[in-house]
Amino acid sequence: MSVDFSGSISYLVTWSIRPRTYSIAHGVGDILESTPDEAEDKANWKRKDAIALHAIHISCGPDTLSAIKYICNAKEAWDTLANWASMVEFEFERVTVALPHDLENIVSADEVLKHKPLNKAVWNGDCCEMNWIVTRDPNVVRARITFSRRIALHMAAMAGHISIVKILVQKMSEQDLEITDRDGMTALAVVITCNAELGIAECMVRKNFGLLTTEVDNMLPVAMAFRYGHTEMGRYLYSITPLSKDYLQTNKEHGARILCESIYMRSFGTKAST
Repeated sequence: MSVDFSGSISYLVTWSIRPRTYSIAHGVGDILESTPDEAEDKANWKRKDAIALHAIHISCGPDTLSAIKYICNAKEAWDTLANWASMVEFEFERVTVALPHDLENIVSADEVLKHKPLNKAVWNGDCCEMNWIVTRDPNVVRARITFSRRIALHMAAMAGHISIVKILVQKMSEQDLEITDRDGMTALAVVITCNAELGIAECMVRKNFGLLTTEVDNMLPVAMAFRYGHTEMGRYLYSITPLSKDYLQTNKEHGARILCESIYMRSFGTKAST
C-alpha cells in the first residue's frame, strides 16, 4: 500500500474543499464532525455517512483512495487524510509502506531523486522544461519517477495538464500507455479517477484504442468513470468502447458492472450515444 500526495499542504487544503462542499450541498456536512455514537437517528446517520464517504472517495486520487478503502465511515476517512496532510511538507515527499511480496517493485530513493526535475516539470505544467528533458533522454518517458511506480504520464494525467500529456503521448509507444503504477492503474485510469478531463482521455485513447478494454480492479474504464460519478466521461467512454455482443457474452461481468454503476450514479438520465 502506498499513500502518494503529489502536492503541498496548500494543495491538500484546496482538495478538501470538494468533498466538504459536496457534503454540505447534500445536507450531510455535519457527518464529517460526528460519529455513530453521537448521532440520535442511526438510520439517518448511516444514509448521510454513505453520501459523505462517497464524496471523499470520488475526490481522491488512486493512491489515496487505496489507503482509505477499508475505512467504513466518513469521519474516520476524513481524519485519516487530515493526519497525513499534516505530514506533507514538500510535493515530492512520499509516505510509502512496502509489503514483503512487493520488494522487487520498490523504486529507489536515488531513482526518484534522479527524476525529480522531470516530476517537477510535469507537475507544474512546464512544457519547455519537460520537453527538454525528454528530448535529451527519450527513454525517460518510461521511467518510474515516484515511489508509487508512476511514470510521467501518470503525473501529467493526475495534474490535468493536457499540453504535457499530448507531448508525452506523442513520444510514447502504444504499449507505453499501458504501463501501470503500483496500484495497477494506467494513466487513463488515473485521469478517470482524478479529474475526468475528457481531452486527456481522448488523447490517450487515440494513441491506444486497447486502453478501453484494459481492466483496472476488474473494471473497464467506462465502468470506473461511472463509479466515480463522472457522467460525461462515462458517456464518452461508453460511446467508443467496443462492447460487441460477442465481447459481452464472453465478458458478462463487464456488461453487468457498467449497467450497475451507471444506474447507481443515475448516469443515463438521457440517452447515451452507442
